[in-house]
Amino acid sequence: MALPLLLVACLSGGSSGGGQPQACPPTVEIQGFAFQPALCTLKAGDSLVFKNLDSSPHTATSPAFDTGNLSQNQASQPVTLNTPGIFDYHCEIHSGMKGVIEVIQ
Repeated sequence: MALPLLLVACLSGGSSGGGQPQACPPTVEIQGFAFQPALCTLKAGDSLVFKNLDSSPHTATSPAFDTGNLSQNQASQPVTLNTPGIFDYHCEIHSGMKGVIEVIQ
């Protein structure tokens, strides 16, 4: 159970105040070369999409999913995660862009 808390500490920068990941919104926005939110919780079987608001192309890529290149204002196909666990993802084009989805029952 310490792993999700460690991830929160690393990704939130202490700005969330509550110390717990927020529920994933229906759309994770890519803006300012960052995933917003960078850490969120999704119920198993639920879906979300990634939407690139930057002028540069981006991806959201993990072993469990890959959006492919997303152009400005382009949204991905829905990403559905069925198995509980921690899913790290990143942008294949910009290696410093990282995020985490925690899938719960």
